[in-house]
Amino acid sequence: PRYWFLRDEFYESAEAARPWYEVGVMIGGTDPLNLTEKIQEQLRSVLVVHGADIASQMRMCRVMLTGCGQSFWESLKCGVPAIPFASNEAKAKQYGESFRLGDVSDIRGMLDRGEFVMPSPRFEIGEGWREVVEEILR
Repeated sequence: PRYWFLRDEFYESAEAARPWYEVGVMIGGTDPLNLTEKIQEQLRSVLVVHGADIASQMRMCRVMLTGCGQSFWESLKCGVPAIPFASNEAKAKQYGESFRLGDVSDIRGMLDRGEFVMPSPRFEIGEGWREVVEEILR
């Protein structure tokens, strides 16, 4: 998607925090596949990102494991690579191969192999809101 509207805190410039956690997890919603718990069982240094100051929490992680919605794009906006997981087959089909359908059995291998999406200037994350407003008002 070209446009994602992020929480306000992601538009504020901030110093990158020193990574304190190997992995941050923010699956979102109700986590229907119980991925957060499955990930915590496999990895030692996991921060479950929630509550206030989400951007600061994300910046404390070397990589984020996210759902395939807003938290994925927010992680990239923070400069933190992400591995996105689809919570159901429809989302997995919609978003394609990059968004794995709930299989975290090889999460350590994914991390070791660097199978994450890197932040990149090619993503226009949150930059096109004026165009969307203009289109709505047209």
